[in-house]
Amino acid sequence: METPKRFTKEEESLLGEFYPVNGSVWVGWKTLLPSRSDSSIRSRAHKLGLVVTSAQAKFTGDEERLIMRWYPVYGKNFSKWSTLIPGKTKDEIAYYAEHNLALDPPTIKKRGRSSTWNELEDTLIKTYYPVYGGDKEIWSEYLPNHTVDEIRKRAQRLSAQNKSRIWSDEEIALLNDFLTKFAKISDKSLKQVASRISTIAKNNE
Repeated sequence: METPKRFTKEEESLLGEFYPVNGSVWVGWKTLLPSRSDSSIRSRAHKLGLVVTSAQAKFTGDEERLIMRWYPVYGKNFSKWSTLIPGKTKDEIAYYAEHNLALDPPTIKKRGRSSTWNELEDTLIKTYYPVYGGDKEIWSEYLPNHTVDEIRKRAQRLSAQNKSRIWSDEEIALLNDFLTKFAKISDKSLKQVASRISTIAKNNE
C-alpha cells in the first residue's frame, strides 16, 4: 500500500486560508488540492489546529435564498441540501438558518418528519398516487420528508385513488427535470409546473 505523500507548505497554506471557512467537504478542494481526499484534508487541518464551526460558515446570496425557501419547510434533514448547497454540512445550514436568518425549523412529529403539506406536494400526490400507490421507494425520493403512511392518508383526504397505468415518456422526463430544478424556481413557476404535470397526466389517461 502506497504511503500518502506529506502535505507541502503550499498545501498547508491553502488549508490555513480556506479550511476554517469551508471545511473538508468544500467543492473547491477538488481544484486546489485535487490529489487529497476529504478525510486527509480534515486530518491534516486538525493536526495544524484548524477548525471549522457552524458559526463560521459563510453563505452566498443565492444560498441564503435557498435556505429561506426550504429550511422552514424541511429543516436541516432535507435530502437535497448536499445538491443545492454543496460543501456545507446540515449543521452549518441549520445554524445559519436559525441564528443569522432567524428562521424556525419545521414542526416535527415523533418520527422526525414534516407534518405540513404545501400545494405542490398535494399536486404531486393527486397526480402520481393513482399511478404508484404507496410505493415506498418512489415516495422516499419525491417526498422524502413524509412517510408512506402520511402520504397514503393525505391521498385519501385528497380522494387520490390508486389506478395503475403506464407513464408516458413525456411525463417521466418532465417529472425528472422538475425534481432536479424545483428548489431554485419561484412560487409562480412552481404552480405553473404543477398545473402542467396535472394536465399531461389527465391527457394521458
